[in-house]
Amino acid sequence: MSGRGMDAKEVKIPLALIAIGLALLVGRGFYQAGASGAAVELVAVAVAVALIVTLGVIACFITAKIMDASFGYLNTAILKLAGITLATAATSMFIPGVGWFLKLLVNFGLLMWLFDLEVLEVVVLALVLWGMQTFGMILAMSVFPGLR
Repeated sequence: MSGRGMDAKEVKIPLALIAIGLALLVGRGFYQAGASGAAVELVAVAVAVALIVTLGVIACFITAKIMDASFGYLNTAILKLAGITLATAATSMFIPGVGWFLKLLVNFGLLMWLFDLEVLEVVVLALVLWGMQTFGMILAMSVFPGLR
C-alpha cells in the first residue's frame, strides 16, 4: 500500500471520525440543553472515550497475543480506537430502537477496515473487550455501590 493511503487510514480517517463524532455528540448536547448541555456532553464523552480507549488498547494487546494479530503502532491504534468509539456512539443516536445494531455493524466494520483484521480477530477482540468492560463494571459497582 502506498504511503499516502496508509497515512489516511492511520491518521486522517481516524481524526475525521473523531471530529465528526465529537461534533455530533456535542451538538446533540447543545440541542437538548443549550451551552451547559454541550459542556456536560463534552466532559462525559471525554471521560467515556478515555476509559473505552484504555480498555481497547489492553484488549488489543490481549487479542494480539491470542490471535497473533497486529494492531500497528500504539499512537495510531489509540487514534483509531478513539475515532471508532466516537463514530459508533454518534451513529447509534440517530436511529432509536435499532441504534445498537447499527453501532455494532459500524464498530465491526471500522475495526476490520482500519486495523486490517479478519472476522475472527474482530470477534475475539470484541469478546475480550466485552469481558474487560463487564469486569470493570462489576468492580466499579462493588467499589461504588451507588452506581447500581
